[in-house]
Amino acid sequence: MAKESSKTVLRARIPVAVLAVAALTATGQPSDHAVETVAHRAAADPVPGRGLSDAGDVAGAFTPILDPEDPEASDESQERDGSGRSGSADSQEPDEVASRRDRGWGSAERRAPVAARPRSGQLADAQLARLIEDVTAADGYRYGARDSAGSTMDTAKVIDKPGGGYLAVYHTGNVAKLATSTDLKTWRFRANLDPRASQPTIMATSDGGYLVALETETGNNGQIKLLHYRDLAALQTGRATRSFTAPRTLSSCNEGTPSITSAKLSPDLDHSVIELGMHYHRDCDTDREATARLTNFRQWKATPAPGTDSALTKAAATLGKKITGNIGDRDTLSYGGTRYSLNEVQLVKGQFGTWRTYLYDTTTGRARPLNITTHRGSRAFANPTISRITAPDGQPAILVALYLPVQGAAPGEAGELIYYRVLPRTQPSTQPSTERDAQRSQRAGGGRPISRRVDSESESVPGGPAPAADPDQDAGDEADPGEDW
Repeated sequence: MAKESSKTVLRARIPVAVLAVAALTATGQPSDHAVETVAHRAAADPVPGRGLSDAGDVAGAFTPILDPEDPEASDESQERDGSGRSGSADSQEPDEVASRRDRGWGSAERRAPVAARPRSGQLADAQLARLIEDVTAADGYRYGARDSAGSTMDTAKVIDKPGGGYLAVYHTGNVAKLATSTDLKTWRFRANLDPRASQPTIMATSDGGYLVALETETGNNGQIKLLHYRDLAALQTGRATRSFTAPRTLSSCNEGTPSITSAKLSPDLDHSVIELGMHYHRDCDTDREATARLTNFRQWKATPAPGTDSALTKAAATLGKKITGNIGDRDTLSYGGTRYSLNEVQLVKGQFGTWRTYLYDTTTGRARPLNITTHRGSRAFANPTISRITAPDGQPAILVALYLPVQGAAPGEAGELIYYRVLPRTQPSTQPSTERDAQRSQRAGGGRPISRRVDSESESVPGGPAPAADPDQDAGDEADPGEDW
């Protein structure tokens, strides 16, 4: 999310730094996350510093979805009405659902239909969008993610860990951190990676090491920094072997929210090409998209990406929206032979509740708004990341992480949301999303063959994708989301 200087006023009035979810600089310049969270987190999280086991109604829900065709499945799964909606804490709920939720189970007993192999780019768009949009159909999810130290895992990027398990880089306040997990639910804090940085991302490299990119704070301004770790041991102890801090060339105010598109080492960093996505603070007013290339870990070139900005602006216009705020963070993934980016868009400058997520097809140059559905109806989503992973049960999956600002988050859902969807048996492509994913798969030994039925995912999408839904449209007139929680 973007940096805005007008937010400094809140820091003196509400000094709750431990609750901040974005970098606060030493000079008192808070980032977007810091202000909105410091001001409102107490209301959304009445138990500051609570551990994962105390995460509340919807936080601890990484569980497999019951297969309605499985003879061993609980009878509960046959009693749902299929809407998958959920709502406020005071909603009436069936006793069996309440009991299930109290035991820490997710309420995603219904899986949304997922298209079979798309026959065109448009169908691939539709299938990927549906995998991302319906959190209630996720195979596992956690709202308000925290590590074993009780720290918030804001703007998390998750990848597979060699030999099994997962790595996550994230920030708490103004500190970039690393944690590991075996189940995507419980995260063990490992190391601080940078004491003055936020919004990190990570990629495995062909030399057996790891590349971390983050937004470091230098005075009142942010700039991009890259860290290279020789191996997993170095990463887990926070000992970087090389670093590069990029000069600001597009904005004198701020450049940041890096995402790593690819890293080609031939065979090492001194003979490498690293491609990144980023934002720059255009005219020191609003964030816009850019790309960058780091050659041989010393030559930096950043270039504005007006085509991406234009595509996102046009997509918002299809819903009657005009973007007056920031176009900031993004992450990329290949699906169906096409590279996509998942982008955050702030419709109204300075209003955190207007952050939305868009899916951008980098081949066609078209973007579409995503109508993300959570269990209680959150409406604002920022800092998206997306990764191909091996799910805890060994199946190939896509993992998404989103930051839910308090303004726009439903009760119990504010903070970092991490969820994953097992891929349908028939997929548009089995190609890894990036060179990193290919290397990661080789090093991790790959996933086990799919053994679970995916009967409900064999439905095709007739005639192409449905018209995009308006994420801002109130669905309350159609159904009460509280009735099925």
